Amino acid sequence: MTDSAGPLREDGVAISIVIATYNRPAVLAYAIRSVLAQDFADWELIVVGDRCSEATDTLMASFVDERIRYVNLALNTGEQSGPNNVGIARAQGRYIAFLNHDDLWFPDHLRSAMDWLQASGADGVIARSASIMLPPQPDQASQWYTSPTGIGRAGRYDPLHTLGPASTLLLKSSVARAVAPWRPASECYFSSSQEWLFRIWKRGFQLRTVPHLTVMQIASGGRPGSYLGADNPEHAFFAERLNQPLELRLLLLDRHRQAPTRPLWRRLAKSIVFVGLRAAAHLGFAPCELIARFVLGRRRGSVIDELRGIRGLSSLPERDPSAAALRARYAREQGADG
Repeated sequence: MTDSAGPLREDGVAISIVIATYNRPAVLAYAIRSVLAQDFADWELIVVGDRCSEATDTLMASFVDERIRYVNLALNTGEQSGPNNVGIARAQGRYIAFLNHDDLWFPDHLRSAMDWLQASGADGVIARSASIMLPPQPDQASQWYTSPTGIGRAGRYDPLHTLGPASTLLLKSSVARAVAPWRPASECYFSSSQEWLFRIWKRGFQLRTVPHLTVMQIASGGRPGSYLGADNPEHAFFAERLNQPLELRLLLLDRHRQAPTRPLWRRLAKSIVFVGLRAAAHLGFAPCELIARFVLGRRRGSVIDELRGIRGLSSLPERDPSAAALRARYAREQGADG
């Protein structure tokens, strides 16, 4: 198979890592350093900027490592699906991993994921992660807690129970290319990453969950205006503690907040709903999309619209702008250049 980066080498790099990024160079630096600290060294890193500013160009130029490539898109797509599809197209590795630009890997993430994939005979694996839930105000930083993701059912991906964020995924590159590309978030009721993961499962590929905590998610959606500041101190806090991984894992698990116990009738009702959702999954309907649409009342694209608002970003770029809208955009850009 060939792509714009040339032929896929039979004896080439083992893992291609794809990072989608947009104008958070200080945070991106921590993610890249967590890649450089991996104890599995046979990788290439493809950082895909969603039309980033010069600050990201400057950061990427500071990393002198032939394994790192930077691609800055000419047009802004507004979320990770577009950059991730570009990364897949340019990947030369036999396996592909993803890392969100505001997340961090433990030093043994790639090695653990690769070992588990090969030992289990799976087509892809989902690592355990700690999603760090931040308080809305920086002065409440000490009140953070964690929520786990990457939990399977009998060690396998389950469309009802498994939340597998992009930063937890490692899969064969042939699988990533066999499944249709990531759908734009504007076309999803929940998230493009979970919709894509469900389609991998629906195609019959074997996805296993890794019983080892190797990922930290520091989601930008938990902090209002997160894209407006130069940095967030929580990244420095957790990145520094990656030097002591066991102690950090214990800290993350100690801060795990258990879900409250529900009344019996609610648990029974949930079980009944799950029976229906499981049947729907086997008919090809993603449970996460059904819940978002019919239980939470979401519309297509509403999740990414809300996230962009929290982050301090404008609405998604129009897919089919009118002539007047294009002229207004070019006028703004001309003013910025002037």
